[in-house]
Amino acid sequence: MGALARRFSRSIPEETRQLAQRADELGIPLHASQVSQSLPVKVIASAGKYLPFSGYGKAATRQQEGFNRAVGRTFGVDEAALSDDVMAGARKHIGQVYDDVFDRNAVTLNSDDLRAMATVERDALRDMTADQAEVVRNQFQKILDDFADGAVSGPKYQALRESLRGAADNGRMGVAIKKLRKVLDDAAYRSVGEDDASLLRQANKQWANMRVAQKSLQQAAGASGDIRPASLWPLIRQGSTGEMRELARMGQTILKDPIADSGTAQRSLIYNLLMGGGSIANPALIPVIAKAAMGGATLGRAANSQGLAKLLAKPATGEGAGRLANLLAPASAAGHARKERNDPKGSKLAAIAAGAY
Repeated sequence: MGALARRFSRSIPEETRQLAQRADELGIPLHASQVSQSLPVKVIASAGKYLPFSGYGKAATRQQEGFNRAVGRTFGVDEAALSDDVMAGARKHIGQVYDDVFDRNAVTLNSDDLRAMATVERDALRDMTADQAEVVRNQFQKILDDFADGAVSGPKYQALRESLRGAADNGRMGVAIKKLRKVLDDAAYRSVGEDDASLLRQANKQWANMRVAQKSLQQAAGASGDIRPASLWPLIRQGSTGEMRELARMGQTILKDPIADSGTAQRSLIYNLLMGGGSIANPALIPVIAKAAMGGATLGRAANSQGLAKLLAKPATGEGAGRLANLLAPASAAGHARKERNDPKGSKLAAIAAGAY
């Protein structure tokens, strides 16, 4: 058993192990099937969601709530479901940070800022059409007009920044206007001092994370306030935060169901079991249903086991093997007792699976 445990542990890629351990630190319970690299185990777990007593529903709910909380904490909330009210509260809280910082600070431009903006205008005149360059020039002139008397108040800077955001499109003109805004933002960070600049950087990260979460919630699963783990990967961009990229990678590699499943075959099987021979709960099929229930209660629960997932994610040391061996002892006793009664269901595999859960 110890050799088997070590072989199982060594088969897990280091990235999977690290993500699994990180998920545990973030309070996201994993299933054994998500850590294991065994395709049969993954197939059992995928099909097990349709078996009674597999524990899939409860395990999936715990995992989804843990993932919602982990995503929410990246922008300052800790809730099992990210409802509309929760998201509105997060937006208000982050917005208040910006308001507080700029209510107590003014923003100034220095000569380097002005030269950087002039370069943006010059490049626009050289590379864009006359109409596009005129828009960039007008935005630069608006900044010069606002700062004509020196420093501007924080609220005025916020209004100017919002105006620049609204003028930017997705083309070259928009890129130029974003460069003007970047120079303005850098000046603002310099103007407010290091302590308030740190608050702004944190607020920016939270805002970026919240925007990614909001896009995920616009999908079907988001109606219940759930962030579908696999939905984050297509939403992140080069500028996304490290913590959001980590969650996106986790959702794509270990939380995503690797077995494509429309549910059609399973629904057909269950329909035939219940309606076989034209009668509801055909008595001849009761043993088949009982076997399905037993499979859900043993292999299904093992595949959904959080404790077994933690063991598999540990490095290949004697500790994990010893703990698995301890699980084997009572299971083996149960198996021998059943064998003595000539019960063919007393297999060690079923007993180990039940004990591992």
